[in-house]
Amino acid sequence: MSAETHFKKALEIRPAFHQARANFGALLLEQKRWQAAVDVIEPLVGATLYATPWVPYNNLGMAYEGLGQKRRALESFKMAVFHNPLFCLGLNNLGRLYRELHDTELAFDTLRRAGEKCAGYAEPHFHLGEMLEEQGRIVDARKEFEACYKGAPDSPLGMRCRRRL
Repeated sequence: MSAETHFKKALEIRPAFHQARANFGALLLEQKRWQAAVDVIEPLVGATLYATPWVPYNNLGMAYEGLGQKRRALESFKMAVFHNPLFCLGLNNLGRLYRELHDTELAFDTLRRAGEKCAGYAEPHFHLGEMLEEQGRIVDARKEFEACYKGAPDSPLGMRCRRRL
């Protein structure tokens, strides 16, 4: 039996099995089945007993972004960060989406917060480095790419940052 079959069976038996719902939603995100992910994850945002509400909001943001619904994605990422201001992935995703929406000031602010609050988290530094490079601020960009590489030296992202040094 596949993981999807197991998740569906678990939710059939116990619809309020939040962890199974969250993991099933993550599987659907990985498979880029955006609308199915929204359908599975949405009930978690209203689940009063779900201990980490920022996670489903972030995952909904990813699904909405995959569906091309950038404004809904933005609102979901904002809610993720509202529920947990130290949520590194949420801060990164929010900053990345601000950048994509050409809101440079908010993108810089959010990505910098992610870089400061989340020591060793490489991705915000990568995005900051690209933004600084686009502005011709090469010395500052290099510092961000260096922080990115130091945060994840053996990862594909770390290697991309290393090539930018």
